[in-house]
Order: sequence, then structure tokens, then C-alpha cells
Amino acid sequence: MRDIAQGVIADAQGRLLLGFRAKHKLSYPLSWDLFGGHVEKDEEVEKALVRELSEELGIVVTRFRPLVVLEEPNPEINGQKRYHTFLIEEWKGDPANVCDEHINIEWFTYQNALELENLTNPARKAIVAWKS
Repeated sequence: MRDIAQGVIADAQGRLLLGFRAKHKLSYPLSWDLFGGHVEKDEEVEKALVRELSEELGIVVTRFRPLVVLEEPNPEINGQKRYHTFLIEEWKGDPANVCDEHINIEWFTYQNALELENLTNPARKAIVAWKS
């Protein structure tokens, strides 16, 4: 089973940042998703989270806390994965789309995010857990 580290990034207005995944992505192409990625061999989940958000958004995460751990709902399509989701409480820098994994990044209210038809199932469950 592959471990994934991902973060719910919320701003002071309570909006969350989502990325629209590129067409070339094997899992959930052309879907809105949280930011994060695979935990490398012998890497701690927390270190993977900080690394992935730096690589994808150009930010330095300075404070976060565990939110929820979710299993991939469609392992026959996306492989067996475990999503370790964290709430990102503080970071340095302005989030920007600095890699080719996403076509676009955008801030959404909680309600607008949940209304997205092409929001990944793991992101949807994590967002609901964030507000629970």
C-alpha cells in the first residue's frame, strides 16, 4: 500500500486551496484535489508533507496537525493508497503553481469546494473531516 501525505490549506477567510490535476496524472486526472504526494521509501509522512507542498506550491510549511487518515475508495483504478491528511495551520510564502502537476490552483469556500463535481473522493472526505 502506498502512503500519501496531503494537506488542507485554509486561509484566514476560511477558504481552502485546491489544485486542478493535469491530464497526464495517473490518478484522478483533470480533477480538483488537495496538495501532496507519495511518501518516499524511509521517509516520514510529515517530512513528505513538507517536501510535497514546497515542490508543488513553493511554500514552507511551519505548523500543521493530523486531520484524518483515509483509504483509497477505488483501489482497482488508483491502486491501494492510504491518505494521511493534515491541516496546514501556518506557512511561509505565497502559494503558487510551481510545477506541472496542476493546471490551475484556486481558493474555494467550503461549500463551493464540496459542490465541485470533479473533486476527488479523498479530498471530499478530508474537507468534510476538516469542518467536522
